[in-house]
Amino acid sequence: MAPVTINGNTIDPSTAGYFPQDAAETNWIIVQCNRSLTLADLEALKLRHVQIHRMVGTNSFLCRYEPVDLNALKALSFVDGAHVYHSNFVIHQTLQDLIAAESLESLDLHFLVHAEDSDAGEQLIHLLRKANTDRSSMRRHYRAA
Repeated sequence: MAPVTINGNTIDPSTAGYFPQDAAETNWIIVQCNRSLTLADLEALKLRHVQIHRMVGTNSFLCRYEPVDLNALKALSFVDGAHVYHSNFVIHQTLQDLIAAESLESLDLHFLVHAEDSDAGEQLIHLLRKANTDRSSMRRHYRAA
């Protein structure tokens, strides 16, 4: 399996123990395929409740997936790997570098929450407030998908 790069973060899916064995804690996965997908392949994924959201590399896709078992996907002949969308993909490498350098006095961040995860925006605001973030600058902006 080839390394996957998302938001400037490259992760090698073959790294043992790096990814959870199932999708019990998330509904977002990366599916890596060994060829370009055919209509039959897309139908096979759909039958297994995979919703492709975007391509993240050559024959690699960010997908919504509500079942827990990834083995049903890994068993497909055209799938090289199916892995949980790791949290290290979420924050762009540039922001991680700024945070690590502790060179920020303030930062204006914009978060985009997937429409399917409608309660995640409220959870995010709750977590930021809990972290003693200046509440006066928090605003919600909703955009129809």
